[in-house]
Amino acid sequence: MIELDDAELESQLRQTFQQAAAPVRGEGVRRDVVRHQADQRQAARRRTLRSRRVAVAALATAAVAAVVVAAVALVRPEGDRVDTNPAVTEPGTPTTPTTTPPSTETTTVPKTTVPSQASTPSTTPSKTKVPGEPPAFPPESTNLTHGGTIWGVYLAAVSPDDPAGDAALAAAGQAVRDAGYTTDGPTTCDAGAAEATGADPSSLFVAAYFDTEAQAKQAGAAFEDRGHDVKGIAHVTTYCMD
Repeated sequence: MIELDDAELESQLRQTFQQAAAPVRGEGVRRDVVRHQADQRQAARRRTLRSRRVAVAALATAAVAAVVVAAVALVRPEGDRVDTNPAVTEPGTPTTPTTTPPSTETTTVPKTTVPSQASTPSTTPSKTKVPGEPPAFPPESTNLTHGGTIWGVYLAAVSPDDPAGDAALAAAGQAVRDAGYTTDGPTTCDAGAAEATGADPSSLFVAAYFDTEAQAKQAGAAFEDRGHDVKGIAHVTTYCMD
């Protein structure tokens, strides 16, 4: 048997180790390492994608479930709703219906107070015509003087020999008083009355007197609206006032 010295033995062992380690060195080893690292990265990427898909699917399922619950809550009738109040009696336990007495509270509507306008008391008949009512009478004149001019509204013009004259004069005088005017009775002293009424100058007249033509026409319309026959309206001169 050949005996080797220590130097030769060490050299042979080194060569043997180098030959055994040769297959795991060089380009082949690097390619295997790179391929292994790439496989690990792809596996990690697949695991990440799989986790994301699972999370998205879970979120979608939760959203669909929420929509379904909301839709059911909207369309479910009142009687089908589940009361989650712990005070509600469990099924099968008899309950006594509670009757709520009707409310007796009275709602008070505040009244709106309309401020009243100050008005000056008037002793003359109203001039305001209310819709549906006859025209109002204007105030009469208080300026009758001997020889003065005035507007007269004549309700009677009666000839002295008319047998129905007294009744016509009395009716005209009453109409004047009913309107709130004063009268001294029949007169023959109004110059211009006969021409305005078409009567004989010697006729007896009953009239109401006013300061303006407008007032006289308003009074004439008021008399006629109440069924009185106005014989004429004229601007006359009054006498017999002494």
